[in-house]
Formats: sequence, C-alpha cells, structure tokens
Amino acid sequence: MTKTHQQAIEFFNAALAHIRAGRIADARACYEHAIEIDPGYVRALNNLGTLLDDLGEHKSAERRFRAAISAGPEVAEPWAGLGSNLRIQGKLVEARASYERALALRPAFAAVRWNLATIDLAEGCFADGWTNYLFRPGIDRAETPLAELPVDLSGTIIEIVDEQGLGDALFFLRFAPALRTRGAVIRYRAEGRIGDIVSRMMDFGETYDTARTFRVALGDLPFLLGVTTCPSALPVAPRSDRLAFLRTMLEQAGPPPYIGLTWRAGQRGEGVLFKEVPLDRLGAALRQVQGTLIDMQRAPQSGEHARLEAAAGRRIADLSNRNDDIEDMLALMYLLDDYIGVSNTNIHLRAAAGRVARVLVANPAEYRWMATGESSPWFPGFSLYRQSPSDAWGFALASLARDLRR
Repeated sequence: MTKTHQQAIEFFNAALAHIRAGRIADARACYEHAIEIDPGYVRALNNLGTLLDDLGEHKSAERRFRAAISAGPEVAEPWAGLGSNLRIQGKLVEARASYERALALRPAFAAVRWNLATIDLAEGCFADGWTNYLFRPGIDRAETPLAELPVDLSGTIIEIVDEQGLGDALFFLRFAPALRTRGAVIRYRAEGRIGDIVSRMMDFGETYDTARTFRVALGDLPFLLGVTTCPSALPVAPRSDRLAFLRTMLEQAGPPPYIGLTWRAGQRGEGVLFKEVPLDRLGAALRQVQGTLIDMQRAPQSGEHARLEAAAGRRIADLSNRNDDIEDMLALMYLLDDYIGVSNTNIHLRAAAGRVARVLVANPAEYRWMATGESSPWFPGFSLYRQSPSDAWGFALASLARDLRR
C-alpha cells in the first residue's frame, strides 16, 4: 500500500465517522478528498455516489457510480448503486440491467434481489417480483423460514407472522382468503391498533386442537400462494359509534364536501420509504377547492398547519389528532367525500372502507402504484398524481388542482 493510498483511506474512514455523526457536508468533503488523492478508489466513489443520491444530486451521483464501475468493473456494489440511481431517474430498463450485472457478480446480493422486486412488481411482473420480494429488508428468516405449502391445506393451520407496518399489513391481508379457499385455518395476531379491524375483516376459520401448522411471514403469502393477479383489498365496516361521533365533528368543521389531506409519510433513513409533498405547493393547489379541507397529517410539525392554511388561503379544519385511533381513521375514511395524500395507512383504510382516493405518488413509486400510469390495479378507482423523476411536483399538483375544479 502506497503512502498516497493510505492517506485516501484515512479520508475515507473520516467520512464514515462523519456519516455516523450526521455531518453530511463533512463526509462529502472527505470522500472527495479521498478521490482526489486516489481517483480509482472504488469504495469512496461508490459511497459518494450513494450520498449524492440521498442529497438529490442524481446526475452527479450517476457519474460517481460509473467512475467506480470503470475503476472496478468486477465489484458488485457500484453496479447496485447505479441501478438504484437509474431507478430514481426513471430509467427502469437500464436500472434492471445494472442490478442484474450486480447479481451476476454476487448471486447472494439480497439487497439487489429486493431492488429488482420493486421494479418487477411495478412493471406487473408478479411471478418474478414476489420471488425477489422474499429478500426484502427486515425479514427474519430465523423467525419465519421460507415454507412450502401443499396445494390442499385442509386440516392445516397457517400461523401468519406480522413483520411489516400497519399499512403493509392491511395490504397483504388481501392474500389471506386464498388460504381459506384451500382449506386452511388462519391464526394471525394483528398489531394491537388494528386488531379489532382485522377481526371484522377476516374469516379465520374454526380452530383445530391438533393439526399441521405452518408458520409463514405475511409478506411471503403472494409467493407461497403463487399469486400473479391483484386481489382486492378486504372490506371492513367502521364502527357505528365512531361514525356518529366523527360525522358530528365534520359537520362542526364546515360544509361538505369534506376533503382529507396528508402530505408526508414514512421516515428518512437508509432502506426506509419516505414520501413528502412540499406543503406550500400543495396548499396553493387547493385554493379553488369547494367544501371543507381537513388536515389529517400524522405527527405534524410545529407551524405546518398554519403554513398550509396560508398557502391555501383559507381555514382548514385540524383533525390530525384522530390518527391516535385507527378506528377513528377508518370512520373518517368512510365519511370523507374525497381524500388527497401520499401513500400511507390511511390509503389502505380508505380502500377497506370501499372509498377511493387521490394519491400523491412520490418518485420512485412504491410497487403497488406501478411504474407508470394514472391508476393501479391494486387500488381500482384511485387517481394517481406522480412526482417526476426530476424531483418536481409541478405537473402532478397542477393536474390535481385541475381535477379538483371539475
């Protein structure tokens, strides 16, 4: 190892320390210093590309990934990073090719299999998509090893293990009726906040004292069942007492039609979906809307409600605190005349309540909203407004404003 390369390594290690401490600008500078010293430093080029993608500088990130590939064409990580970069830019054909090259170099690269799943499913390639979905982050195969279910499940108990968030749980439960059709009895302990809803939503079957039991992860169901279609969301009726209570709250808020709003969901972080629409621009798109707007944002930040009202030029009712009770949100999703929001648990509750919504689809789109188009087979009747790969919401919000005026 030359002294020059050792200096590059020292800058690289310093960048890692800055990342852990949240000092992103310092980390960037250290990566850049390492590359200045050693222009062929593959790990520094790859890490800088990832950082630039996180900062939204996708073209610059692409150049770094390609430089890393040029310096180390047999290293899998830059091919994987380039695939994710190209997916963000909407170049799905190129992204797929890059992911496949990464897998050719490292067949056991689970993160790449997961990333391929997001493309497969978004393009409607469900057989390949659900196979690759087995490699999703966070799945504990020690807890839920991959099972092989017999075709005839008569006399069988399927114990479904919840391993995703509330919205994903509601989404994947649509596959459970196929287990009952094949003769199985279902055991599923839902996360507490949706337990009562799930008990009204599903037919579990009669419990057997002695029977074969298969323990499966909820997100594995479409693969295990060989599903290549899009089952409908499971319907569920809101509780009558909540309907009466929240109907009164809406009437006190203003005249109909009642339109719910959500602009952010998820958390920032590696491997975590985060969706957010610029608050001021969303408010501006709502200026000409008739009826009463309802703020339903979960965990709003200080001052956000006032900013939304200022941007919309009107009073907006605040029912954001109803997020603490899923039964309340289900009732609201049933009662609202319209709902506008990013993909979140409320969207799944809206579908379960038999209503449609206007979904603000962040780029890159989650697989259930598909790669392109104004609709999704998973949520018939829902209208989609897509953020462009250039990170702009202008066209989507202009289309939303136009449609709301009709």
